[in-house]
Amino acid sequence: MPDPIRNVLLILTDQHRASAAGFAGDAHAHTPNLDGLAQRSTAFTRAYTPAPLCVPARQSLLTGRYPHAHGAINNGSPMKADEVTFGHLAASHGLATGAIGKMHFVGPDRQQGFTARWDYEDYAAAEPYAAGDAASGMAYKDRYGVRSAGNPVPILPDTNPLDRAYWSGPSPFPAERHVESYITRETVRFLEGHQDERFFLVCSYFKPHDPMMPPAEHWERFAGVTFPPPLVPTSGNTENNAVPEPLRRMQRMLGVQEFDDARWQDAIRGYYGNLAFVDGEIGKVLAALDCLGLRDDTLIIYTSDHGEYVGASSPPAGRLAGKSSFYEPAWRVPLLISDPRTAGSAPGPVGSTSDALASLVDLFPTISEAVGLSVSAGSPQRHGVSLLPAVYGTRGTNENDGAGQPAARSHVFAELHARQSPRPFYAVRTEEWTLARYEPGEDYLFNLRDDPDERHNRYAQEPQRVAELEQLIAHDASLP
Repeated sequence: MPDPIRNVLLILTDQHRASAAGFAGDAHAHTPNLDGLAQRSTAFTRAYTPAPLCVPARQSLLTGRYPHAHGAINNGSPMKADEVTFGHLAASHGLATGAIGKMHFVGPDRQQGFTARWDYEDYAAAEPYAAGDAASGMAYKDRYGVRSAGNPVPILPDTNPLDRAYWSGPSPFPAERHVESYITRETVRFLEGHQDERFFLVCSYFKPHDPMMPPAEHWERFAGVTFPPPLVPTSGNTENNAVPEPLRRMQRMLGVQEFDDARWQDAIRGYYGNLAFVDGEIGKVLAALDCLGLRDDTLIIYTSDHGEYVGASSPPAGRLAGKSSFYEPAWRVPLLISDPRTAGSAPGPVGSTSDALASLVDLFPTISEAVGLSVSAGSPQRHGVSLLPAVYGTRGTNENDGAGQPAARSHVFAELHARQSPRPFYAVRTEEWTLARYEPGEDYLFNLRDDPDERHNRYAQEPQRVAELEQLIAHDASLP
């Protein structure tokens, strides 16, 4: 491996489905800046979240540990007080550290080792349009009947519960009033202020997370477009081949069962508008990095905390929204690693791709190795492996995967602790198979080589395979 990299810029979005990008082959996605980054990156085509839910996924990314180990098992659970994030590690080695945007830290420690911390509350304090709603980062609390005295936000039409998550349409606010613009501004300010220091910076955007209300110009960009719904599975253990109960429960919670095709088309249009908007903001950050002469000294990583169904078709259940499950649209994530120390980072028509299995917990050891940092003896066990062997095309810790790709891991693991369910949900993905366990009696096994759209549940037909995969789940679910 080459000498340690000087800086790291980690760019995060929220709820970006891996297939929804130009570099991933989606002709509808307007992502020229991410596509440009992909041209000088290694794009991991089989990267997964360790939890298809915001808080546990983000804490796993920063610690390199699975949710059951760090303690943030759902969106209301704080991480254990003695956990070490990469913010702690980088700061202890003298790097300037910044976490700007949606980090979704829960509990009393809102810094988690980062020196510079800028979040929605800072945006709300500076922006009179910010009526609230930190979850979406946009000022839509008026639609819930909350209005601040003197707040100039136009009142949106009265809505019913159907609209609360999947409201779609052009935002009444100009782009510069959205929190994404503030995140970009503060990210650029950090880069300008620390260009002479080594730094580790997280730039984390709220979009393309709902509500599906991009600035008007990005809504109009997709006028007249008809979006074909992505496929998700139709097969299950039940007589009517329904998707698992936790996913059906999410549809009831989001209130999307009554959406007709036009309403779904608007939701998908808004999602792609959100994505186009945040891509433009990412482009501004990358342009600032170039303008400051920092690109050649900075490892750039782009990813998202989890995916999103956003209208995926699943008869007879209908179309789906949200995440919190283990089908490909929900738990596979985009992952680009641009390392200027590799020849593949130079601008060109295409970057490189890797089909090595990868997890967000792998980013902690990947960044640690790239920067040349090591955790102290006695620190909690890290559950990830470095992805730099895949970036550099060298063999990882396991045998080659048989397709010429260096494999660092034999499988990826994920967990979900739903407060309404009697047991945790688990999933494991190997080269060929995915096993997902939900409520008792709702177990799903898919052969992704023969059935990439996960249409045929093989759980009852493959007891030996199930037993092997359950051993992997039992092992990873018990890691300290």
